[in-house]
Amino acid sequence: MSTIVLRSVKGSPLTHNEVDDNFNNLNVDKIQSGDTVAALTITTLTATNDATINGLTVGKGANSVSTNTVLGDDALDAAVTGDKNTAVGHEALTANTSGARNTAVGSVSLQSNTTGADNTALGRGTLSANVSGAQNTAIGKSALEVNIASNNTAVGHQSLDANTSGANNTAVGQTSLTANTTGADNVAIGKSALGANTTGYNNTGIGSGAASGLTAGGDNVAVGFNTMLATVTGNENTAIGNDSLKALTTGNNNVAAGANALAANTTGAKNTAIGQGALDANTTASFNTAVGSDALGANTTGADNTAVGKNALESNSEGIQNTAVGKNSLGTNITTNYNTAVGWNSLNANITNENSAFGTSAMEKNTTGARGTGLGAYVLGLNTSGTKNTAIGYTALYNNTTGSNNVAIGESAGLSATTSTGNVIIGAEAVKTGTFTGYNNVVIGKLAGEDLTSADANVIIGEDAGKNQTTADNNVFIGQAAGEATTTGALNTVIGQAAYASSTTGNRSVALGVQ
Repeated sequence: MSTIVLRSVKGSPLTHNEVDDNFNNLNVDKIQSGDTVAALTITTLTATNDATINGLTVGKGANSVSTNTVLGDDALDAAVTGDKNTAVGHEALTANTSGARNTAVGSVSLQSNTTGADNTALGRGTLSANVSGAQNTAIGKSALEVNIASNNTAVGHQSLDANTSGANNTAVGQTSLTANTTGADNVAIGKSALGANTTGYNNTGIGSGAASGLTAGGDNVAVGFNTMLATVTGNENTAIGNDSLKALTTGNNNVAAGANALAANTTGAKNTAIGQGALDANTTASFNTAVGSDALGANTTGADNTAVGKNALESNSEGIQNTAVGKNSLGTNITTNYNTAVGWNSLNANITNENSAFGTSAMEKNTTGARGTGLGAYVLGLNTSGTKNTAIGYTALYNNTTGSNNVAIGESAGLSATTSTGNVIIGAEAVKTGTFTGYNNVVIGKLAGEDLTSADANVIIGEDAGKNQTTADNNVFIGQAAGEATTTGALNTVIGQAAYASSTTGNRSVALGVQ
């Protein structure tokens, strides 16, 4: 640029030569329409219309609404009254007329919008089909590309890109809710989360692949990697934890919380699994509840079971209507039914039906013994195949193995019984010492019949009554310490306190009254 001499700078009038030089320099440096300039420095440029620079429009867009901002070819070029819009990119907001407060950054973003307001589109093709939908946010190439609804949020490449009229959806992650068309009120966070959903509603998928196969199901919650991965139309399922309910297809109303919980379930309904691996092999069975790591872990088709505690009913596969509460309770049960075990290791070895055990290690060794009832720690603890036994009280009938149809009530009642059958033993420490194999005895009272071994068909009632009897049969001792000294005497009838207290081996005696 040539130098122009100014009088204000020189401080005196210009000479004729200086004036001529100034005119010459201005003619050399002037820029006319059509001129090409290699470089131009302008300190301030004020234009009253949009400027086109190398084919790029810069300004306020059509109608020059004062609060609009435009940067891009054909961007916001149809605007009539819409204000506070920002359009950056080729044909961004190109059709907008009265839509206000929209932000479009990216080629053809919000391209079809006319009256929709308060939309934000960042990325090529984002919200490009939107016409009147409002309050949508799309970030990522093709996010909400064909959307015409309102109140959707899509963040990630192709997230919600097939959505048309579905409203109130939130998708964060590449291809999340990518197939959704009319489904509403869904939340998907994570790559491909709820990726196949089309018309499903009120679903929540959080985690890569969460509920990615769901198409039309409703009211599902999937949180964790690949949760509800195969679900197609299931409803009202909740899966929390990696791979939980992973194989579910059409089952409804299931709850799985914990890695791999209900992982193999396909069509089973109304199951609840809480804990790592709980009910993880279940396929089609319904109405099961498992709380605890690996609880009901092998169950496949068994229904109506309840397991609470680590490894509770762990081996059960087909058994139904079993209840196990406590670590390892009913741990080896596989196909048998109608058992109840409450307490650590209770009925742990059981493989038969209709037993009830309450207490730590109650009926712990029972295998094939059926219809037994145990209440108290270690009751019937060694029972294996004895059936129809009832034991109530700490260690009652603990040593019984194969004996059946016995009733023992009281602490350590019938503790010495092993193979005995058909006995009724009531009282603390009654029939406690030695090894008892007798049949059909009735013993009632503390320490009554304490030393019985192979005696049969005796009736002993009263504290210490028949206390030292071992092998004698068919005695009746009624009263405190009645027949206390008898050891092998048989067929005696003794009634009264301490009656017949000194005889040991006498037979067929009758004694009535106090000693």
